[in-house]
Amino acid sequence: MQGGSNPQFTPVPPIYPWYDRNPLDVSINWTLNGAIPHVNTLRASYTVPANRSAFLTGINGEMRRITPATGTGYHRMQYKIDPVAGGLRAFLQLTGRGEAEDDGVFLMLSPQMILVAGDTVTIYSTDTSPDGVVAYEASFVISEFDA
Repeated sequence: MQGGSNPQFTPVPPIYPWYDRNPLDVSINWTLNGAIPHVNTLRASYTVPANRSAFLTGINGEMRRITPATGTGYHRMQYKIDPVAGGLRAFLQLTGRGEAEDDGVFLMLSPQMILVAGDTVTIYSTDTSPDGVVAYEASFVISEFDA
């Protein structure tokens, strides 16, 4: 090698993944054991705080009829995202149509969605049956981190 050159290397600072920057696990849970028929009702809500982002890692839901209904109808849970950029999206809906005792629906899902500051996730429930009682259980599992 001529001229005795010695290349200089500048160290590059490490780029840490999202989960290494002040993470916070958030669990939004809603349980109601004994709901009578009702209109579409907001049950739980979470808004990503300013200067944070969130990773939606899990959705769980279960509906089970506790007492039978005498007529037709449905019981439903809706999971919605209201993006800060606009436009409401119902991205998941569980619907049960059974009127008999113990008729139910169960869901466990891992959507792996990134949410930005101001985005809101919500859970709604509805029961259009003429009577009877339904048990609901719903949750979002979220990892919140620096934006």
